[in-house]
Amino acid sequence: MYNKIILSFLILLITQVLLGQSCHFQISGSVYDLNTGFPMQEVSVEIPDIKSGTYTDSLGQYVINNICFGQYHLQVSHIGCETEKYFIDIKADTILDIWLDHASHELEAVEIDAQQEVKRNPSQTEIKQKDIEKNAEKSLTQLISSMPGVSSISNGNSISKPVINGMYGNRLSILNNGIAQSGQQWGNDHSPEIDPNVAAKIRLVHGAESLKYPGTNLGTILLVEPKPIGHDPHLHGRVSGFYDTNGRQFGSNIQAQTYNKFLSWKFNGTIKKGGDRFTPSYFLTNTGNREYDGSLQLEKSISDKTFSTLYLSSFNSQLGILRGSHIGNLNDLEEAFNRDEPFFTSEKFSYNIEAPSQKVNHHLAKLDIKHFLNDNAWIDYTLSSQLNERKEFDVRRGGRSDIPALSLNQWNHYASLTYNNEDPNKNWYLYSGLQVRITDNTNRPNTGILPLIPDYIEDESTAFLVLKNEKPKHTTNLGIKYSFVYQYVARIETGPPLYVQDYKNTYHNFSIAAGHEYLISKTKKISGDLFFSTRNPAINELYSNGLHQGVSGIELGNITLNKEKSLRATLGYSTTWFDKLKVQGQAYYQYINDFIYLLPSDELRLTIRGAFPVYQYEQTNGRFVGLDTKIAYNILKYTDIVLSGSYLSAKNTDTGQGLVYMPANNLRAEINLEYPNPQSHSVIKNFNFTGGVLHNFKKTDIDENQDFLPVPEAYSLLYLSLGGDFRVSEKTLSVTLKVDNLLNTKYRDYLNRLHYFADEMGRNISMNLSYEF
Repeated sequence: MYNKIILSFLILLITQVLLGQSCHFQISGSVYDLNTGFPMQEVSVEIPDIKSGTYTDSLGQYVINNICFGQYHLQVSHIGCETEKYFIDIKADTILDIWLDHASHELEAVEIDAQQEVKRNPSQTEIKQKDIEKNAEKSLTQLISSMPGVSSISNGNSISKPVINGMYGNRLSILNNGIAQSGQQWGNDHSPEIDPNVAAKIRLVHGAESLKYPGTNLGTILLVEPKPIGHDPHLHGRVSGFYDTNGRQFGSNIQAQTYNKFLSWKFNGTIKKGGDRFTPSYFLTNTGNREYDGSLQLEKSISDKTFSTLYLSSFNSQLGILRGSHIGNLNDLEEAFNRDEPFFTSEKFSYNIEAPSQKVNHHLAKLDIKHFLNDNAWIDYTLSSQLNERKEFDVRRGGRSDIPALSLNQWNHYASLTYNNEDPNKNWYLYSGLQVRITDNTNRPNTGILPLIPDYIEDESTAFLVLKNEKPKHTTNLGIKYSFVYQYVARIETGPPLYVQDYKNTYHNFSIAAGHEYLISKTKKISGDLFFSTRNPAINELYSNGLHQGVSGIELGNITLNKEKSLRATLGYSTTWFDKLKVQGQAYYQYINDFIYLLPSDELRLTIRGAFPVYQYEQTNGRFVGLDTKIAYNILKYTDIVLSGSYLSAKNTDTGQGLVYMPANNLRAEINLEYPNPQSHSVIKNFNFTGGVLHNFKKTDIDENQDFLPVPEAYSLLYLSLGGDFRVSEKTLSVTLKVDNLLNTKYRDYLNRLHYFADEMGRNISMNLSYEF
């Protein structure tokens, strides 16, 4: 009897094991292009866990057979698309239809019993994660400068801000994980203290939708968005390393994440070290950089309806400023403007960073709690704090160059409560909320110099409402926003004697926007937006008074400045012909009453810190007319020719002259080869090659009396990029080789504020290695 019981138990156990290891299941389905709806062939669909996979056929269909009961990673990739990853639970034969978005990248958990369709919303103008990974060495501004309508205003090679359709600085909010980046109010030489490697995508948001985000904008904002942590319980991540020949910059980025029902986490860390850059003719002495960044994202499900995310980040950099831009007397300054080679140029490369230089530390803490009221509606609570610490060091006599000439400490606190309702069955989407921001800016003592930016406290309270109506062919967006701003400023006046003057300002800002998009057909779309907004003068525009060391100039504020009033209209069109030719364009017109700008004066001023040009904040009426276009033609199966360009006419309507420090018109032509190599045992996959030329036209609307020097000449730059993915122990090693300024062209760029003193960088060869685990 005992033996029969043992035998029955063994039979039952073996039966369960055999059933559990049943390997007769299959996954099948189709892959479609989200933007066109057409089936996609030669898409790789793989299950790396069991080394099984296939490619879609001419109808976009795929089948993977002989899959066992259990959990797997499913990876879907196609050249030109972001790789999609799913953590799937196989319990039966499965049909999975996938819609690939050429601009999305997400990691999801999917439990499948029968049939599941995965779709994505149409993308906006954005930088894909793959492009971010291939350019890990670049700053945020450098990364997005290739987008149509986007350029940069810079102060040397390591300090730059994005310019979008002529808007930059206080007119363009940059959001880091949903929080408006603080510290940008100090001036145009302050780069966004954000490591772009934290982002899953970087995108521009235009029109009414931009009103639901915090910060000031006149029609466009820039979002740097990390992605949520997926539901994959295994440890995954990426390790990257990079090297630049120009400046001998090297660095690394590491990312890791894992999902846990109790607490999920994701870590990102970046280090960079670079030395003196060089032009085709000489070294740019004292232009090195150091950077140490880190972020930690924690996610926890409090209940079935309540989810929380804690995000912590720290950005720390030291930036050298061209030594030849700080001059001791007026005669030498005038000579420096006309020299072929800057003063103080060394014949040897160095990693040393000496005065003039900057040290910047930016820390962010954000807590976000989402509570779902039902499947379509939720309330979002957000709290955040930012700490900005900035020190600027000048060349000072008596061995005092290690004492900062400017030492600022700024706290920024933010709180918001928003209600969101997205009900596709009713075609209406509603977003509304309240936002409060408090900024406390303090100058540290013992610099021995009157502060450029005074101590101040600024409070901003905001309410907004955004509506979206979406129908099969029509999408309408409406938005309204109101902000109350209070400023308390304590400014040291020169007298004599010195005294502190208090200023108290209040402003009421309004924004209202409407937009409509009409889908003419599956491949043609037209859209239009109308956007009115007001913007109060920023603290630096009102009260700057002294040497702005990063731009090697003296900046003077203007306490009589009024609010800006902006009206912007856009018209966009995109179409695709036979899946071969893709055309997209956007025209815009923007009129800004009382436009605030920094005007180069005709004065060169001698101070105890040296001789510097003087700039004054002024106000006028500005008109901006522009066009951004992109045309792509598929000449061969894996080869495209891409033409893009940006045109901008920025006029002072009071004088008829062009507005200073606006981007030049440009054209870009590229040939792109992207070969997926659809062979199951290929060592290299996703081979890609890009060769292109960028031509920047000379600005012809700036008169010689509007600036200290004539506008630089037009220039053309050639560039190359070559890369691919290699299989290493069933993992992926991505290799990218890039060459910028291939012909080592000598040129100067109008939007580089140091073009008065030196040429731009010469040829640069970059190598990037990225290993995914």
